Amino acid sequence: MNYLKWTLPVLIIASIAAYLWQGGDPASDVAAMPNSLDQSPSNSSARKFSAAKVKENAGNASMVAERLLQEANKIDVSNTDLPSSLRGTEVDGGFRVDDEGNLIVEIGIKRYFDYFMATVGEESLAEITARIHRSISTQLQEPARSQALAILQDYLSYKTALYELEQQYGEFNPMSFSESQIPQLTERLDAMFNARRAHMSDSVVEAFFAEEEAIDRYTLERLTVMHNSGLSEAEKANKMAQLEQMLPEHVREQRAEATQYQRYAAEEARLKNNNASPAEIHQLRAQEFGEEGAARLAALDEKRAAWDQRLQQYRAEKQQLEKSGLSEQDLGPQINELRARHFSEVEIRRVKALDRIADS
Repeated sequence: MNYLKWTLPVLIIASIAAYLWQGGDPASDVAAMPNSLDQSPSNSSARKFSAAKVKENAGNASMVAERLLQEANKIDVSNTDLPSSLRGTEVDGGFRVDDEGNLIVEIGIKRYFDYFMATVGEESLAEITARIHRSISTQLQEPARSQALAILQDYLSYKTALYELEQQYGEFNPMSFSESQIPQLTERLDAMFNARRAHMSDSVVEAFFAEEEAIDRYTLERLTVMHNSGLSEAEKANKMAQLEQMLPEHVREQRAEATQYQRYAAEEARLKNNNASPAEIHQLRAQEFGEEGAARLAALDEKRAAWDQRLQQYRAEKQQLEKSGLSEQDLGPQINELRARHFSEVEIRRVKALDRIADS
């Protein structure tokens, strides 16, 4: 079983959602490309994963999760280093309890699980599960401890079922999207929603996925409207506005802010391309974000310029070291010393990442 994909949620429409979030049409220039899903009626029927089918397969996924926990109990991770991708990072999410010691079910729990599960490939699933299990056991007292472990087992069951769904439906390529795939997207999304409810309680599903599911439903409806040839452009715009109300309020606010910033960024780029003066740039920023916002953006410009200057100086000196003929054994400490002269400890982690990208 390819567990690398198993760790990542199969967000059936997520890639399209990201595309649409910026107003794009994933089918606009790829209509001639082959669809990633076989659209023959026989194959579509064979792929169909109804709620009953999901329930029928739930037992197998639960057994896999139970075996993972049993295997994890045999692994001692107390003295082992974190995977390299997690070193220097802050743990995302966590656990909270109420006044009676019960676990508060919230999305922070899911983020905590996913933080560790993202390291599949560096560690085995059993080792990852052991890390989460140990964290729960050391951080929480009863009854919260047992409640968190039960949610972990249910989440592992769901992730296993999600992998099986991916095998059932195959890979999805948003760049080959066409209108004919909307029914299949609907089917896939329903299957994923059903799998969640087959393996986790309603309260956990609500806490973990309420916002995500609202966005997925919105995206699917938006695709349906966009590709409805029976609607005029005005009718589509009206329906799009109505669909916005499907989104949580804070998501609508984020979208509005993103649209405002995109509009501002395009206008600022136009002004700079036309050699606008600093006063003209400030005026645009003040109109969009107020005087305080304009001042913060100016300060950010200065900070970025100073960073760029330090980074360029570092890279020039690093290049000289690399050309100096030093052995690999001597070069590493010299570069580390160079980084320490130019950057803070926090900045060094960023510089190392930039160096890895530049060297790849």
